[in-house]
Amino acid sequence: MKREYRVNRQAALRKKKDGNGIEGHAAVFNQLSVDLGGYRERIMPGAFTRHLGTNPDVRALFNHDPNIVLGRTRSKTLRLKEDDQGLQFDVDPPDTQAARDVMTSIDRGDVDQCSFGFYVRSQKWSEEPDPEDTAGKRKMIVREIHDAEVFDVSPVTFPAYEGTDCNTRSLFPDGIPEEVSSHVPELRDAKTKKVDGADLPASSFAYVGDKNDTSTWKLPIHFPGDVAKTQSHIRNALARFSQTKGIPSSEKDRVWHRIVGAAKAHGIHVSDEEDSRSRRMRRDAEDGDPENDKNGPAGMDGDGEYGQCACDCSSCQSGICASCTDEDCDDENCEHDGDSPSGDSERERKRADRERMKMRLELAKRN
Repeated sequence: MKREYRVNRQAALRKKKDGNGIEGHAAVFNQLSVDLGGYRERIMPGAFTRHLGTNPDVRALFNHDPNIVLGRTRSKTLRLKEDDQGLQFDVDPPDTQAARDVMTSIDRGDVDQCSFGFYVRSQKWSEEPDPEDTAGKRKMIVREIHDAEVFDVSPVTFPAYEGTDCNTRSLFPDGIPEEVSSHVPELRDAKTKKVDGADLPASSFAYVGDKNDTSTWKLPIHFPGDVAKTQSHIRNALARFSQTKGIPSSEKDRVWHRIVGAAKAHGIHVSDEEDSRSRRMRRDAEDGDPENDKNGPAGMDGDGEYGQCACDCSSCQSGICASCTDEDCDDENCEHDGDSPSGDSERERKRADRERMKMRLELAKRN
């Protein structure tokens, strides 16, 4: 088993009414988590029943720091139980400066969330309709946790995840459990590179030479959940592109096109000169130029992950071609079908339409 950390995103942490302790819920039942990197989670009622029945030795810490102990079940200064809402805790902090500081921060509302560390004993995986997809077409992978062992509960200053993306290292400090990676392809052999305080996956970089060697990842252009950093680093990539070492000459046009596409998708001005270079590369890809087509259609790489297609939609220009679907995209140059089961036939239809249009233009010129 490997350690995992999650946070209760609801306001569930508070100072006790008598002012002598902290209480709240470390985990809440039947609530879908945010996107954890390709799947979402739901803790089921009774998930902690078996473990709590063994009188486990659990600590209450601050920010998961073993040097700041707020309570412990063995000393009866921490009490855990399940109720209808989830895993409820009640802790009596010691009379220390560190504990008093934590209590003050909670009382002021500066700290209002709680995280917990656990091991999973029993889980169930399934696919469900994504509640955020109003069209009802998109599916999501859901991990239900039916049996878990808690080893610490912890008021936290910064949650382990916030928004639609996550820092896998903070969620899985011992590495991603095999049971998780086997169900979620996005997390298999997941590597990250720290840039500007964030751990970024390979897909956040304009160029990736070797997926397993982070030193070959160049020019970050996507910071999940942080628009300001994303825009700042896109501007930096535009300015530093010509001086960046380690990008093969044969890849430079493709990388440049992706940076320009990301800039447009994030409302960043691109000069006429910068745009013309990107358009020239796009035309070469559409015409089947060997230099640009050797790695796949329209400049995609062999795995279809880090390249940049010719589509002008915001998903593709941001480097997230997998989220571009025929239903969402009106670009006639789009060669991606997302998860649409009819994508192959639809793509062939679009290509055939373009060929017929070219033939009509040629006939019109001759006449």
